[in-house]
Amino acid sequence: TTIAYQYGESVYHVTFDTDSTLHWEAKAGDEKGAFENETYVAEFVAPGLLFITWGEENGIGVSQVLNFAEGKVHNHLLRGREASLGDGKIQIIQNP
Repeated sequence: TTIAYQYGESVYHVTFDTDSTLHWEAKAGDEKGAFENETYVAEFVAPGLLFITWGEENGIGVSQVLNFAEGKVHNHLLRGREASLGDGKIQIIQNP
């Protein structure tokens, strides 16, 4: 399954390869062309609400709630001891 994430002008495609690995690639915005493979943990906390977390190679901790019914992502990032949050849009673009 591949999900398109949009945060303003930035667009990322996140592909879930297995039940514990994903691949993300920046398709538009400041990070265009950047990509990584990540190991994640996830669970549905309610119907249509997926809570997912992974740690990126650059040290950023990512935690998200994906709301499939509303097409929204609630994003929390942890850089060292500094936390930030933001919201974006999601859309499933591939579902085998």
